[in-house]
Amino acid sequence: GMLPTPLMGPLMSLPHGKGERQLRLAAVASASRMEGWGMSVQDGTMGGLPLVASSFVPYAVHLDRSRGAAMIVPVIPNDEETEAFGYARAIQNLIDNPDRAADMAAKSREAAREYEWASLTGRFAAQLGSLLSIQDNVIPGRSVSPRVHVVVLQANPSETDSDSPVLENALKKFGPRNVWVAASPESVEAVTARFPDLLQRNIFGIPIRKGTAAAVATAMYRISKQDPRGVALTLPAEYKGDSHFLFSEALRLASDTLANGGLMVFGADEERAIADDNQEVNPYLWGVRSFLRHFSTFQPVRHAALEAVYGRLSTDKPVPKEAIGRYFMPLRHASIRKALISPAQKSGLVTFSPLPG
Repeated sequence: GMLPTPLMGPLMSLPHGKGERQLRLAAVASASRMEGWGMSVQDGTMGGLPLVASSFVPYAVHLDRSRGAAMIVPVIPNDEETEAFGYARAIQNLIDNPDRAADMAAKSREAAREYEWASLTGRFAAQLGSLLSIQDNVIPGRSVSPRVHVVVLQANPSETDSDSPVLENALKKFGPRNVWVAASPESVEAVTARFPDLLQRNIFGIPIRKGTAAAVATAMYRISKQDPRGVALTLPAEYKGDSHFLFSEALRLASDTLANGGLMVFGADEERAIADDNQEVNPYLWGVRSFLRHFSTFQPVRHAALEAVYGRLSTDKPVPKEAIGRYFMPLRHASIRKALISPAQKSGLVTFSPLPG
């Protein structure tokens, strides 16, 4: 566990070695690519050390963006030597600039104190009260229903023809502002040409081979920046069911979905809809905040990377190809069903809504 605060500073600043070989710590550094938060480096900043870390350490990214109190070294896939030199240069920069190092250390120590128990419990209580207030506001009969977005997966012209007009119907029902498309990179141009009303910022070119988990997470993160209280219906472009009926059901159930935890699966058969990891044909209805909260619980690394890669991007412009590449590159293949629905269902967080077979 974390050492008591009064001991952290003295222990972290103790000299190491004897005589001419005596050293003092210059910084706390982490090249980790799998961090849900970064408690070890948080301990180091509590001791008054500047922080050098990879962009996959969420605590370090938070310090850098909120206070300029960390140095972020970019992750370079398949080039560990160049990446290692990046850490060496960053640490040497702190050694050569003691005033900068001291300023960063002071800011990081101040930030670390925000995560002491007394501070955390107060903030948690405030957030809990806010969430309860939000739930009250979406119960049917008390206020306007939340806005519904539609996320169409793997859409390209061959998957949106006359026998499965999902994207066309979604645009007519919900309007371009609320329709999002995750397409293979090579088909983005064709999709844009066929559906000129689609907003460029709402189209993502994704590596299909990486599975649907990262694609859905990318869309949900972007939606959250524009409409955090919204609801999103996610479905494949090749969906063969009655999309008009499905869209009406999504609108009808939007408020209930938020009030009941925020994760709903549609299908003709509940057992297959929730448990069959090999199928990617069922539509899902998610509360935007609920999705990201549960995604952080069951997929902490993938969730941390969302903020690290997409956090500074404008929501009014398309996501650059380079950013999508940085997010998807280190990730293994995972379907959204396997990454989120299955573990969430085991925890009692998923509800099922039947559709005509």
